[in-house]
Amino acid sequence: MKPSLMRLLINCTSVATGLVAAPTIGYAVAIPMSELYSNVVTGSGVQSSVSDSSTVSYTSGSLNSYASTGFGVNRAYAQAAGPGAVGANSVWYDSFSYNGSAGPTVNVNYSVVLTGNNLRGTGAGGLGGGEYDLIRYQSYNSVSTLLSWIEVPANASNLRLLGPGAALLGFANLDSPGNYDLLFTGSFSIAAGETWYIASILSVGADTDQTLDYAHSAHFGISTTNGFLIDAASGAAYPNAVSAVPEPATLILSLVGLSVLGMRRNARMG
Repeated sequence: MKPSLMRLLINCTSVATGLVAAPTIGYAVAIPMSELYSNVVTGSGVQSSVSDSSTVSYTSGSLNSYASTGFGVNRAYAQAAGPGAVGANSVWYDSFSYNGSAGPTVNVNYSVVLTGNNLRGTGAGGLGGGEYDLIRYQSYNSVSTLLSWIEVPANASNLRLLGPGAALLGFANLDSPGNYDLLFTGSFSIAAGETWYIASILSVGADTDQTLDYAHSAHFGISTTNGFLIDAASGAAYPNAVSAVPEPATLILSLVGLSVLGMRRNARMG
């Protein structure tokens, strides 16, 4: 993936200075088996972030952004109605296990609906962009590690950095202007007694007269063939992603607010 302003913004989010190796089994600190994380950033760094909570926002002049994260849902919005740069990141991961009551292996089906748009005005900017990643892996990786990983050039070719067994289940480059209405589906087999993680990462960044609107975006669903039970550490349910998508207008009004809507209309007219 080509370098972009979005990547510069995301660089500001990492706690560590670079990608770190996943802890080994002997790691002494308790490892979180599931986590929610959202932040909003500008070129000067992280402006606000939350962990184990769902929504964070930032407004300054013509810059607006927010991220909202729940288990199975990523939402992110970034708007630079004038000069400047702003971004948002929404990350969740959850660990899953299969107790083997249905047999030695079971087939897991997953789906993600990703909707939104990248709108550029008539100004000289619009060089921001975005990325969505859905990853399956077996070794614990912190949010900062996951955000650092998406900074690695050709990150899909460097899944080994997330530990053995890592696989990219879904990916979208959101740099190009236009509307996005994407569906990722697939399946994989897991063995009885196996525990594994799924992480969902949505990152966007807007630059000068640009809006990236994924306010009603990535919805994740998971099921097993014949309804066999898998346990999520968070206790969350993950229904069919296609039926989970709410009306875009409802979410924009509730999460962004009328003032941001007005600025967005002005940006489109500019």
